[in-house]
Amino acid sequence: MQLATFTKKWRRGLMIVVVLLFALLLTGFRLQWIKTFNETGENPIIERGVLDLREWDFSDKNVISLNGEWGFFPYEHITTASLASDGVAERYIHTPGDWSEVLNPENQSPYGYGSYHLRILVTPDQDQTYGIQVPSVRSSSALYINGLFSGRSGEVADNKEDAHALNVPYSSSSIRADEEGVIEIILQATNFEDPRSSGLVRSIKFGYEENTLADVKLSTLLQVITAIIFFVHALFACILFIIGIRNRRLLYFALMLIASSISNIMGGDEKILLQYIEMNYTGSFKLSFSLLIIFGLAMVHCVKPQIQSLFKPLLPIYTVASIGIIVVVMILPLESLDFASTVSLSYVILSAAITALALLISKKEYSGGIWLALSSVALASHIGWWAYSLNTGLKVVYYPFDLIIAVICFAGVWFKQYHQMHLDTNQFAEELQRADKVKDEFLANTSHELRNPLHSILNMSVAILEREQSALQGRSVKDLEAVISVSRRMSVMVNELLDMTHLKEGNPKLEPGPCSLQAVTVGVIDMLEYMVEGKPVQMVNKIPNDFPLIVADEKRLTQIVFNLLHNAIKFTNHGEITIQTFIQEGKAQISISDTGIGMEKEVLKNIFEPYVQGRNREDGGFGLGLNISQKLVMLHGSILQVHSVLDEGSTFSFQIPLAHSEAISNMHSQIQSSMEFSDESDMKKTHLEESIVEEHVAVDLERPRILVVDDDPINLQVIDTILAAEKYNVKTVLNGIEALILLDKKEWDLVISDVMMPHMSGYDLTKQIRERFSIMELPILLLTARSQPKDIENGFLAGANDYVQKPIDALEFKSRVRALTNVKQSMQEKLQIEAAWLQAQIRPHFLFNALNTIMALSEIDLERMQKVLGAFSQLLRGKFKFTNLNELVPLEDELELIQAYLLIEKERFVDRLHVIWEKDEDLAVVIPSLTIQPLVENAIHHGIMKRPEGGRLTIRISQVDTHIEISVEDDGVGMEKSEVAGILKKTASRNTGIGLLNTDLRLIRQFGHGLKIESVKDVGTKVSFIVPRNMK
Repeated sequence: MQLATFTKKWRRGLMIVVVLLFALLLTGFRLQWIKTFNETGENPIIERGVLDLREWDFSDKNVISLNGEWGFFPYEHITTASLASDGVAERYIHTPGDWSEVLNPENQSPYGYGSYHLRILVTPDQDQTYGIQVPSVRSSSALYINGLFSGRSGEVADNKEDAHALNVPYSSSSIRADEEGVIEIILQATNFEDPRSSGLVRSIKFGYEENTLADVKLSTLLQVITAIIFFVHALFACILFIIGIRNRRLLYFALMLIASSISNIMGGDEKILLQYIEMNYTGSFKLSFSLLIIFGLAMVHCVKPQIQSLFKPLLPIYTVASIGIIVVVMILPLESLDFASTVSLSYVILSAAITALALLISKKEYSGGIWLALSSVALASHIGWWAYSLNTGLKVVYYPFDLIIAVICFAGVWFKQYHQMHLDTNQFAEELQRADKVKDEFLANTSHELRNPLHSILNMSVAILEREQSALQGRSVKDLEAVISVSRRMSVMVNELLDMTHLKEGNPKLEPGPCSLQAVTVGVIDMLEYMVEGKPVQMVNKIPNDFPLIVADEKRLTQIVFNLLHNAIKFTNHGEITIQTFIQEGKAQISISDTGIGMEKEVLKNIFEPYVQGRNREDGGFGLGLNISQKLVMLHGSILQVHSVLDEGSTFSFQIPLAHSEAISNMHSQIQSSMEFSDESDMKKTHLEESIVEEHVAVDLERPRILVVDDDPINLQVIDTILAAEKYNVKTVLNGIEALILLDKKEWDLVISDVMMPHMSGYDLTKQIRERFSIMELPILLLTARSQPKDIENGFLAGANDYVQKPIDALEFKSRVRALTNVKQSMQEKLQIEAAWLQAQIRPHFLFNALNTIMALSEIDLERMQKVLGAFSQLLRGKFKFTNLNELVPLEDELELIQAYLLIEKERFVDRLHVIWEKDEDLAVVIPSLTIQPLVENAIHHGIMKRPEGGRLTIRISQVDTHIEISVEDDGVGMEKSEVAGILKKTASRNTGIGLLNTDLRLIRQFGHGLKIESVKDVGTKVSFIVPRNMK
């Protein structure tokens, strides 16, 4: 028996110790929260109405409290204009605090009105905006900043009849200092209602606009979340009571939560409920008081068994007293309730103390008593700090955790009883929890696999932006572009992590060989061009075009240059980024310098260590780029060095050996021996220069023609050898300029280009080709040593059809070449089929109308009938006489066909069609067949004949400098600009006739340029094209 008594006392003592430790822990958390969001020790103090923030660093402390000596004008509602006059006397008052002693020194009454004044000095910056948050100002206020009205709560006035009390917090944003860096704040306040301490009793918050708004949003969010948690638990308690647990303490528990929730969102820092529901000032005050009393009473009833075991009459007495207090408060006028705040807070603290003591010293055993005790302590902590903030004016972001902990502890006891009644359900829940734990472990083990989801985010964002850009608002487009930018940055970070892992596992195997530094640099600059768009930054490549080859692993060298240039762009906001090189002791000294933010000396000491970044760098990243670059440079036998000056820029440099003739010869033999060909004996041992200029003469003129561009003659020789066994006509050139010249001389079926080339990179060449040929008209295959998604994306964005990674796999390369040449041949066959269809196209209505015309003329004019019949015969012969529609025909033959067509149409439309010919003499040129006739037919039927009165058709053929211009012009109905822009674009949603489209494509293939369409609505249309004079 004695042992049982000792055990019981020991448990009770342990419970008391736990409660005390818990109280200390809650206090510690609260103090840390206050330190995080207020930091009163470091807060600047206002002195004699002036706050100097010109040296204040807002980055260390986002939002400050405007505490100290404000200027104060009792019984004055001043303005900026009245401040300038000499008759206004300014006093000083400490804020936050009661204004009674300064406003009414005789009787210290809180009633009256006055104005607070403050001048804030900041660094002049017209682009920087600030925000201000005004909390409790009893009982109404109006805010003016730099003479402009910025917000209010209620109506200020100099008498009770005109004033309207409404104590609701408000904010003002987009505040800018004047040219001298001054922000002048005037806060007019009025109180004829509230008997408590009045005026500016809480701290006003000030800071950068985004930071003040963030604090308000966070505080509001936490209060709303707390209220939702309370309401959900209250609802759950009611449901438990309804479905079977007939314990009234559940209802008291629900009532306590509801009262706490309403009191929290109505009387908390942000007064959320009053922001949306306007209530009478007196009514809201009395309601808040009553809710606190109800909260305390409900809390005491939750521990009814423990209280009755101590002193049974206590609970009835307490209940009657509580109801009496509520009745008294409701009856008395507001002026007589200056004691209400003290009474309500004392009552809640007393209720929490009774609850905690009842649980701690009660002789009645109660399951979960420790949790109820902890809940009571948490509630007492919340109420105590609330009272402290009201008395001191302390204003921080809302702290919800005391209340949440209290509710969780309370709810845990009630809900445990319910779960004990359903053991089977509980066991099933435990099984689900174990399965969920296994799932969490699996996800934790695979969370490092970031690449797939990251690329999914990036790809979907790009797809949405491209698909919906015209429908999205500008802000949404910017947000999506930000998502894409962040995703690309994260992709770089993930790649850096993977590279770091590979480098830690062991030195990667290099494949050194002679390579062009100039070509690598040009390619990398093209890759990173997107990063300098919109920034006043210029990338300058000072590496000479004739700089000797170096010995390096081209893929790893590209990665080094990419990392260094990427780093320079990221931390350079304006100026220049320069890459240059010079020869020093038989090595290439490569340096990349920028005019960016530079680095501190302390950072330079360990800048090449992993995960090291400068202090002022806000662009994110893991800090691995320089570490990876250093290790790759060391693998090449050199060291990456850095010189940097803070706010001036940085320079990174390293050395790479120059390539000698012996190394070049070894590389050539390695490349040739690594390629496996079916018939090596057929390879011709020719000189380097001869292999570059050699052009294979095909026996079969229909063989696909391939143009290969690469600055490395060995690569050209390898590609030529791979394609030698196939039926291709291959032409090789050393740069993009030569390739563009050859594109003007003949038609090609495929262009194969290296990405890294001096003067003009493969990306630039692709872009210039795409200005003339579509991806179907001339496919492009890019060769690249890099396989990063961004590099591949750059190629496709430039207009490439496909890519092959170096070193080339012969089987893969031939397969891709075959597929792309088939695409081009399919395009040619499509054009021929369409042209053949166009050639054979004799519309039924045209035949019907022509025959009707001939029949009519046979009865009235045989001579005219014979002319029309002859023209009809000539037209049919012209339509069918061409066996190869790709061939060029004399201009005169085309014109005879048009004249025959016009004769028939003229007889049909008579005076509604007027034809004018303007043709220079001696125009002996050839053009693709059936190019002018579709233009004439289109002008008549879709332009002129759309007018009831008809119109005029002008066919003009004239010599202009080095070419001949052919135009067909009408004065028909014309077209809108939008119609003209889309008439030569064939899409799935637009059924464009193939006449104009086919003609345009054939002209582009033949001459490099197609139809030019000019049209004005209700005026007419002109369609023209040009033919070189040497096309004979």
